[in-house]
Amino acid sequence: MIFRTSSSIKSSLPKKDLYIKLKGQHFKVHQLDFEVMERYGMLKIIPHTEYNDERIYTLPITHLHLQDDVGGTTIKIKSKPRRIDIGGPKIALIFILFITMTGVIVYLSEMAQYYTAAYILMALGVVFLFIFFYRMNIGYYDYIRKIKAWVKSQA
Repeated sequence: MIFRTSSSIKSSLPKKDLYIKLKGQHFKVHQLDFEVMERYGMLKIIPHTEYNDERIYTLPITHLHLQDDVGGTTIKIKSKPRRIDIGGPKIALIFILFITMTGVIVYLSEMAQYYTAAYILMALGVVFLFIFFYRMNIGYYDYIRKIKAWVKSQA
């Protein structure tokens, strides 16, 4: 699904030692506290947002799947947005898609007097898409990169 990412990290530590080392740890990303919790036999990295009410974030929930491997452990990192946060980005993408498709439909209707409006709508869609991905890159995907770097530093 959209906005989900996954990656793998190799560690030389055994699975059991790595599990004990990560479980219960806290770390900060952009002054926001994250905690590694155990749920249903796997590790989850959950953000604590109750202390920071200043801005609205799209924050990831990250699952760590530890698998024994030759000479250590493979950590599969899977991130997805929180359910409460995903509505805003989905609505923004639908809006961008709607503007762009409207421009394409107006252009394909072959009414020459509306070509300028069609070009404007398509350009707005592309500009909004670039702004959207830029904002997601400095927000949501930055959190994912920093969580992955933290896990890599611990492994």
